[in-house]
Amino acid sequence: MQDEILQKNKIYDQADSAVWQLAVYAPVHDGWEFTNMGGTHVLDFVGEYARLDQSKRVLEFCCGLGDTCRYLAKKFGCRVTGVDMNVHQVNRAQAKLARREPALANRIDFIHSDVLRLSLERRYDAAYLIDSLMLIDNTLAVFKKLREMLKPNGRLVLAEMVAGPNITSEATEYAREEDGIVSLPTPAGYESTLAAAGFQVTHVEDITGLAENCFEKIRHATLEQETAITAAAGSKVHQNWVELSCNYWRYFHERQFAYCLIAAECKRPLAENQDRLAHFNC
Repeated sequence: MQDEILQKNKIYDQADSAVWQLAVYAPVHDGWEFTNMGGTHVLDFVGEYARLDQSKRVLEFCCGLGDTCRYLAKKFGCRVTGVDMNVHQVNRAQAKLARREPALANRIDFIHSDVLRLSLERRYDAAYLIDSLMLIDNTLAVFKKLREMLKPNGRLVLAEMVAGPNITSEATEYAREEDGIVSLPTPAGYESTLAAAGFQVTHVEDITGLAENCFEKIRHATLEQETAITAAAGSKVHQNWVELSCNYWRYFHERQFAYCLIAAECKRPLAENQDRLAHFNC
């Protein structure tokens, strides 16, 4: 399992390249190196839902290049620990933090580890994952580990690609072959798995529009930057980016895939749980 996940994760080994800068970071995320569709919308939700401030500690599983951690620490003043099993990305995240924002270094830690083998002394106020669970088969084990790492009143936020109401075998096979995506449950499937791991879901939101917008921007950027992308990586890479952005935009637009924001709390006695559940409608 670990070897398979690492192999899939190699997709992001070049995520600090000129191509990603031209096709994703500049046009989609205003320069932030987010390898996800949700961007600041999801991160701001994390900050608000978890009531982040200087007293809070936050944990991110699958932190990648670390800009998601840097964004939260910078905007909300919290302490953030990012965990990733790809040592190349962890090393780059550490080097980039030291180079770009050394003032944040005392509030951000990056750890190279398989999340299921992670052992830390402290417990966290909140945790989040963005566009990561789609690459992992055993989501229940991940949720149980997160529940173990959180304080009794801890909060969890997920932003994940899920199965849409019109999903087809063509779409699932494309995602598997192109990006190693192996897990596409429905929002209800995530809800039941979270419950089995000891969480109470309090918010479920359809944010598929963000995914459509993301791939539309990537498509426009790759067409506009054809010369620069071709010079940096070759015509084949450029064509692949154009096709990928068109295909994913179509799959989201046709509701074969959907994009879902889920928030949950560690379970408390039923009488204490007064939170409302917002229903997800594909």
